[in-house]
Amino acid sequence: MNDPTQKILTYAFRNSYAELRFPEMQFNLNQVIEGTCYQAILEIKKVLADPSLQDNDCFCAIEQIVRILESHGISGEGRHDFG
Repeated sequence: MNDPTQKILTYAFRNSYAELRFPEMQFNLNQVIEGTCYQAILEIKKVLADPSLQDNDCFCAIEQIVRILESHGISGEGRHDFG
């Protein structure tokens, strides 16, 4: 599963259990993906807007951003594998 869209959808629905039926309404997967991405961007914006960060805090801010992306199922594809 290398497709980023599949990864985002898998993450978004992995802890969900529901059966909803709306026969007259089409489900828009793009809205789900955009909503997940938008939430991640809002969290990243909050990290970047922190006025208390100094230049030497940059590494920590980048680490927070990477963790936010990972928490939404968006991987750095090995670029963040320091273990």
